[in-house]
Amino acid sequence: MNNLKIKLKYIYLPFLLIAMAFIIGYNFLYWLFIIQFGISFQYLDTVQIILPNLLAWVPVLIWLQKRLKLLKLDPDSRAHFLFLQLAVFAIGIPACIAQFYFEEVCGKCTALETIEQINHVPKTKFYTIKKYGLDRLHYSEYQTYYTSGKNNQNLELEFYIAIPILTTPNDTNSKDCKAYLSYKYLKTLDANNSDLKPEDRLALFVEESLKDYWQTDFSEFTYLEYLRPIHKNYYAAQNDSRYNSKNAVVFDAHYTPFESRADEIQLYLIGSLGIGFFLWFFILLFPKINISNLELLKSGKTYKINP
Repeated sequence: MNNLKIKLKYIYLPFLLIAMAFIIGYNFLYWLFIIQFGISFQYLDTVQIILPNLLAWVPVLIWLQKRLKLLKLDPDSRAHFLFLQLAVFAIGIPACIAQFYFEEVCGKCTALETIEQINHVPKTKFYTIKKYGLDRLHYSEYQTYYTSGKNNQNLELEFYIAIPILTTPNDTNSKDCKAYLSYKYLKTLDANNSDLKPEDRLALFVEESLKDYWQTDFSEFTYLEYLRPIHKNYYAAQNDSRYNSKNAVVFDAHYTPFESRADEIQLYLIGSLGIGFFLWFFILLFPKINISNLELLKSGKTYKINP
């Protein structure tokens, strides 16, 4: 049996099985607890990105690490860790993207006659509204900034707008607002490339964003996406001084057909799977096989990690 067949049978195929089992298993639990049971918490967005990449280390270290002992890797180099790290990325990143894909695909869409029905129907991820009005004149806002990157070299500017959704365009005498259409403006600047203070740079960004706001037609959306209260978009709605926004929901508007909602995420998912699996196969081509460890594996005996 040549080296390539050995690598495919004893290393790459187990890697594929581990990867697919983890991605399917992790996302089944995500679908069960987050989508079906509706469990939500403040740092869900962060957990969605970090958790699958951390948990991917578990099957890699338990089942895949011993398979890498079949390769002749220099014990003094970082090659062994590189194989493990790349395997984690090839598994964790698609698992992360798959969460958002299943949210889009499994999310139900509720048709509303008016926004007044929002609290009288089961809560779903997507909505359509037949009759509505947007009070663009009395929008509320939330703005913030922070630094990021190595040595805090990036200045992140964020500006959120919440537009009251009313029963009709002329329903501005109402005291309550049951829902808002949210829109956000984001911009990354070089934190050190200006003599202006961050507060002043944020003020200029808000001014630019408002110019775009007044030139944009937000009313021709095809469907709305419900945003969990953990999103910063809610801060803008909570700052509304005209309407009573207590218990109001916040939506993100979409202007593409509902049927195509998951198309872009599907491409990212397929691409991440293809790239990750190919790269891991590619780096397997270079190391030689440790014959002694291979014989020990076939006989069911324990073998050492170094060649």
